[in-house]
Amino acid sequence: MLAVDEGLYALRVGEIGGASGTLSGVDFPIAQVSAPFAEDGESLEIVASFPRRGSWLGREGGTVIIRSPAGGGHIIVTAYGHAEQPTVPL
Repeated sequence: MLAVDEGLYALRVGEIGGASGTLSGVDFPIAQVSAPFAEDGESLEIVASFPRRGSWLGREGGTVIIRSPAGGGHIIVTAYGHAEQPTVPL
């Protein structure tokens, strides 16, 4: 989880390591960039992404453009890998 102030941000996610695989048509490893729900309705907004559209990034990583409202907010980056792969220490 990453705290950000009000503004427009470009979040760059590098290549995602780990063993490759496919489960239910989804290629792994993969990452998702998301914003937690804000009770006041003023949560962060993902306004663009590259090379994919939306909040999912493939093994190659990518860039996500985020708009943070007045007062700032939080962003969550979650990486998913093969179920049998050991976790990587942070």
